[in-house]
Amino acid sequence: MKKIYGLIAIILITNFSAFCQNTKCECEDVLNNRNPDKSFFPLKDATKEKIDKWVNKIFLPIYNEALRARGLPQFIRLEVNVFSVNCVSGYGALAKKCEKEKINGNPLMILYDEQFINKIDLKNELNTLFVLAHELGHIVSDHYHSTLPYDESYDNYLKKLNKSYYREEQDNRDKKKMTISEKHLEELTADGFAIWFLRKFYEKNQSNKAIARQFDPKNLLQIFPSIEELEPAKCKESDSHPGCKRRQYFISKLMASGNWEQVMNFKKNIRSFASEYIDSTYTILSKKEIEQMGQIAKRAREKITGDSLKRIGEHFLNKEQYLKADSYFKQSIAIYSNLVYPEDSADVAQKLEELKQILSVRSFSRLSLLGGLDFIKPHLVSGNESVNATNAGIGFAGLRLGRYSYTRKLGYEIDFKYALQTLQFDTYKDEASAIERFNSSSIYIQPRIAFKLISDVRDNNTRGLILSVGPSLMYPLNFKYQNFSVGGGNTLGVTMKPSAGINFGLGYEYLHRKLTGSTWNHWRVSLNGGYQPLKFESEQLVNQNYSAGFWLLGLDFTLGILPKFLIKKE
Repeated sequence: MKKIYGLIAIILITNFSAFCQNTKCECEDVLNNRNPDKSFFPLKDATKEKIDKWVNKIFLPIYNEALRARGLPQFIRLEVNVFSVNCVSGYGALAKKCEKEKINGNPLMILYDEQFINKIDLKNELNTLFVLAHELGHIVSDHYHSTLPYDESYDNYLKKLNKSYYREEQDNRDKKKMTISEKHLEELTADGFAIWFLRKFYEKNQSNKAIARQFDPKNLLQIFPSIEELEPAKCKESDSHPGCKRRQYFISKLMASGNWEQVMNFKKNIRSFASEYIDSTYTILSKKEIEQMGQIAKRAREKITGDSLKRIGEHFLNKEQYLKADSYFKQSIAIYSNLVYPEDSADVAQKLEELKQILSVRSFSRLSLLGGLDFIKPHLVSGNESVNATNAGIGFAGLRLGRYSYTRKLGYEIDFKYALQTLQFDTYKDEASAIERFNSSSIYIQPRIAFKLISDVRDNNTRGLILSVGPSLMYPLNFKYQNFSVGGGNTLGVTMKPSAGINFGLGYEYLHRKLTGSTWNHWRVSLNGGYQPLKFESEQLVNQNYSAGFWLLGLDFTLGILPKFLIKKE
């Protein structure tokens, strides 16, 4: 009978141990696996005192001391519960916060696997201290979610590949909607805090030769190689943890000169530092190593390419180089879509839509300021003889209403110009004596066809050599005619009528694709010429068979001032 009871006891203990090995270590699981005397069953925790000392008597006081020195609030809990349990054998150790199932009124706990801790401790005590400091890093960083993220986009990606990752029997309480990248970021952050705890202890106790020798920063860089040698399975890339090679690279960057000084004094947040380097932890891996790590690493590495293309696109977008930005964004969204990153795809899609609003514009209308200077060469004929006349120059200002195109060669425009000074020239037999004087202010209306002789389409603008030609309608104002051959230089009853001439120009035009903003996104400088006849109402001049006009050659400049309107898109 005693043998039967003994056999039953062995079976019960074996089954219970198996249960503990397979439990998910949720708060209620931990609570249910405790004896009334508050100790865990069936394990005997031989290293608890040592662990409790390092976590609660050394690391936490160092952390709070540093916070005080920087004038920052202290960590609210001065102690963390530490327990040995079998249910963390897959991880080695685990940080938890159990608000409902508090132990001794304290919700914070570090659970560890005694067999794992003893194994790595025999190799090197630094291994154990790093693991514990890592879990404490999770606690001070407020990482209290499940150890298994539920990355929905990754799950959908695997389904796209006809693969399945998440097991049907996995309890929903283990799932938290966070990406694998976010979970890996938390692990690197905890690694950063682990190094911070160990380095701070080293720097406080450098005068102790034994401590200085054991905690030398060079030795900290041997922790992951040591753990990988002992527990290679725990160094593999997974959805919850980066591989050891990536983590090793990260802590080496953290401890590099310049970086460490900022992190040590809290001038730079450890999580922010981890955010900067998480992508580069993949870039150090060879293609073979990526393949060996599986779909998680392959997908993450390809996403880095997508992220890089996106950043380049944003750079060109900020530089207003729209065609280049459009090209890079389209490459990045193709990668995001293939890898099933919906949020990144949506972000790039929004930028592409903004670019589409710019790049789809084909033509528009705009009102521009116009100004310039013309050189005037009069052409006068009385009877069949040419009449000598003085040259003149006038400045003008006005508005140009135009229809412009990024793609078509043909455009239309109409100028409204007002002479800022009167046009005055004299006729004479010799330079010393004037016979007649013409003096007039005028308004010019000049509708023209503009043709692009040469067009240069760039990332954010179109430049071209523009030939324009059209009639020139002149409306005289305040015309005054004087004939000095009449006694006293009398003003005769001569009036000037509107006349039609011809005007042409050759100019360099700049059209930016930006629809709004600075007026400098649209301008043209032109060399203009033409001929403008002068028509008079005067019996005396008609009887003399008098004809007049002037050639002009000048320079004008236009600058877009009002928003574009009547915009035509694809």
